[in-house]
Amino acid sequence: MEPFPPLPLVFVRGVMESGYDLDLNYQVAYACEILWTELPQIQSDSNVARDMLIRNVGLDPEAVDIALGKGGRYSCQPTTEGLLISIRDELKPWRKVLGSRVTSAAPYILGLGLHIYGLPNGSTDFVRRSWDEWHS
Repeated sequence: MEPFPPLPLVFVRGVMESGYDLDLNYQVAYACEILWTELPQIQSDSNVARDMLIRNVGLDPEAVDIALGKGGRYSCQPTTEGLLISIRDELKPWRKVLGSRVTSAAPYILGLGLHIYGLPNGSTDFVRRSWDEWHS
């Protein structure tokens, strides 16, 4: 029996295949955290905040605009129910071992995967290389 790829990797790969942008998600979340916890004094002037986050922090302008509520192509991640359906073949070996616990733990596993594999840049490459390592 060969080892199974880690469940967080299986879930994140499924999220990526649905078109979700891990890099953008990471940067939006980071920008929001900075805006609402570290820099309350600039919340009232979104242009100052935007310039600071782009120039000083180095975030993508699109991620900053999304965090500031100015729109963008930010897509919602798939639901865990939809994700479980789309990755059902990859989950078969895990279901043999864990049974229904895979389904009940799916939201946690997805969150863990997004936390582990989400990077400011290069998330897609990181996930692909990780997946290839498990299947080589």
